[in-house]
Amino acid sequence: MMHLKCYTFHCLKRFLIGFNGLLLLFGLLLATLHVYFTVNKVLKSWPINGGIIGIGVILILLAFCGLQGSAKQHQITLFFYIIILGLICLIMFAFSIIALSVNKSQKHSVLTHGWSQLSNFTKSDIQKLGNCCGFYEGVHNKTVIDDAGCSDLKCYQDISGCLSCLSLIENDWFITFCLSIGGVGLFVSLLMSITIFLSWKYRNMKNPSKNPRTFF
Repeated sequence: MMHLKCYTFHCLKRFLIGFNGLLLLFGLLLATLHVYFTVNKVLKSWPINGGIIGIGVILILLAFCGLQGSAKQHQITLFFYIIILGLICLIMFAFSIIALSVNKSQKHSVLTHGWSQLSNFTKSDIQKLGNCCGFYEGVHNKTVIDDAGCSDLKCYQDISGCLSCLSLIENDWFITFCLSIGGVGLFVSLLMSITIFLSWKYRNMKNPSKNPRTFF
């Protein structure tokens, strides 16, 4: 029985250290995306870059907190780690459900509002990346005044002209984005909920290598 408790204790400890190690690597990946965004001419002006880097920093701090609490079974550190991880899990689960359940009218409204908030540089980057012109109209006639700055695009030289960016984003990028965010978010939130349960169980376990009369 004692050997079983010892095995369970060390298994939980290794799992939590491994999970937080992966969380640390993921946070470092997000935090260092600034270098890629700076080099990539298409992505450097996108407004979400700062948010992604901020999320990476938060995950790094959370991972360090989890690693310290798991390695030393520090009660206070594990308590705050569980609380913060639980809040992140709830937020991620809610966003995942929203991303998977968004309907056509909501999708159109979100994209319209998002496009209106973008800078001209970001709009130009999206048009170059998607080979599209404008948000609603597109360009089907070269005699049309080029207000959207599409004369340098490849599609502008074609006979068929340029599609609107709305049709491209709505039918391709946005659907893929929602499915990816929703699916990955649900999986990660499930993994986080399991980690929260195991962290709480590990926090309340007695370390079999210590004096059995002491708890903390």
